[in-house]
Amino acid sequence: MRFRLLLLPLLALPFLGMAHKPPCSIRFYVVANKKDGAPFIRKIQIGNETVYVSKMAAIGEDDIRSVFPYMADDGTWGCGMRLDGRGMLRLDTMTTENRGQPLICVVNGRLITAMVIDKEIKDGVLFIPSGLNVADVVIIRKRFHVMGDSKKSKKHAEVAESPAAAQPPAPVPARYTRGD
Repeated sequence: MRFRLLLLPLLALPFLGMAHKPPCSIRFYVVANKKDGAPFIRKIQIGNETVYVSKMAAIGEDDIRSVFPYMADDGTWGCGMRLDGRGMLRLDTMTTENRGQPLICVVNGRLITAMVIDKEIKDGVLFIPSGLNVADVVIIRKRFHVMGDSKKSKKHAEVAESPAAAQPPAPVPARYTRGD
């Protein structure tokens, strides 16, 4: 019995250094066929049009390695995302197979934007051009590594509790924009 009481604190040691990541959901869905059936698709209303998308995200937050939030021209926020190896393969496959189809972006359960896949993306960088609010950006900055931030400024970003206290990121350098 005494041995078990001593063992309990030792088992907790690995968990002391683990930081809690705030919940953040970034999902990209491709259009599905209406005939695929209810277990595999769901309806999304985009403007006046009803679109059927796959219930399984083509790319999700687990595929994101780092982010670069920026202020969009319309006053909302956008975000560039560098994907990991698995995400790069998924993005390449998705953009190859679904050219000309809409790509639906949902952040924290909220429809952000629908983009048309116009070309293959092989570099593993995906953009949300606009539509994010300050609260989304604060959560994204806390959850993912921000490109260009040092560890010191990342700790500063974790201290920010409210969206108003967050420092807005710098504008996007030209090397992070996708010019077509």
